[in-house]
Amino acid sequence: MKNVFIKKTCGALLALIALGAALLLIKNSLNNPWEQFSLQTRSFLEGHLYIPPQSFDTAVHDGRHYWPQGPFPSITLIPGQLIFGPEFTQGAMQGVLVVILATLLYKLTRLKHYSRESAVYLAAAFLLSSPAVGVIVHPGSWYFSQVVTLTLLVALLFEWEMKRRPLLMGLLVAALIATRPTAAFFGLIIVFALISKKHAERVLTVRTFASFLIPILITAATLLWLNYARFGNPFDNGYATNHLGSPLLENMRTDGVFNILYIPRNIFFYFFMPFFNTGEAGSPLTFPFVTYSSWGLSFFIVAPFFLYAAKSLRLQEPFIKQLWLTVALTLLVLLSFAFPGAAQFGPRYILDLVPLLYLLILYGLTPPDLTRTHQFIILTSGLFNVYLLATSPFA
Repeated sequence: MKNVFIKKTCGALLALIALGAALLLIKNSLNNPWEQFSLQTRSFLEGHLYIPPQSFDTAVHDGRHYWPQGPFPSITLIPGQLIFGPEFTQGAMQGVLVVILATLLYKLTRLKHYSRESAVYLAAAFLLSSPAVGVIVHPGSWYFSQVVTLTLLVALLFEWEMKRRPLLMGLLVAALIATRPTAAFFGLIIVFALISKKHAERVLTVRTFASFLIPILITAATLLWLNYARFGNPFDNGYATNHLGSPLLENMRTDGVFNILYIPRNIFFYFFMPFFNTGEAGSPLTFPFVTYSSWGLSFFIVAPFFLYAAKSLRLQEPFIKQLWLTVALTLLVLLSFAFPGAAQFGPRYILDLVPLLYLLILYGLTPPDLTRTHQFIILTSGLFNVYLLATSPFA
């Protein structure tokens, strides 16, 4: 009887946390000033590449404003805008993507032989007990692109664990490259798997490799053309010159877009950024008692459950080693980026590798059931995260 009560109480709390996140998404969708991808979709449908002038984060060339981020998130909005017109915004699509993402996480977890209850908790760990919650609840352009990225990468991992169809995997990697290229390094594992087939399978390998590679090559060529059409240079995507709207951000890019000199600074923002209380020194705490900086919050505070990925290190499977190498490579590139992210909850750029850590957790833990300790960490972390988001001026 006691176990049944605890189970029902934990389930109700998990549902309450999820409801809080859903309400935040609805609230932010109704008041979202950052619709650059939606504007770019409308531009595509009208036959041009520029968008209406924006106050910051666009690259200006010949007096026209261009959105420098990858174009695939705008492509996802095309069907909705064709049917519903410009009223179909990023917030509407984000709700659809979150449902798809949650379903994929659940199915991926069940595929690794976890129970239904554990699959729900593990999916909640990804969605609510990680930096993912910070982008899920806000459909602003930067966060919208990361929700698209998470959905694509989790779909890629699911296909890898399920059927490994080369054309579909190639399409998913291509879409990642056209959204956030830093999230596409899992494609290297796929390439290695395809070229390491035995001699007897060489002809099949060439065919499957071509099926995987062709969508990626077409996407790369399209992106080079897009850069040339906008800026007159196929290798200029606008990120080196986009208007950031802040002298502080401009100064952070003085050594280029990527540079190893940025690594120490970004390590602090990714892993050591603390939360702080809302009272002044010597005075009582005031509601909401604790909050976080617009620069984010330490990954260890936001996502303590993901430390369980380290349990996979005891496994000697080559794939596990490849996953960890991919995590390390992705992290190295992210830490070398000029900016750690701003107006964010947790280090949101690290979401490019969180799906890989999630898969490592699935391998490292022992199915079918999570322990009460696992559930407690997920619940308390999710509750704390949603509380901070709901009470923060940056939500």
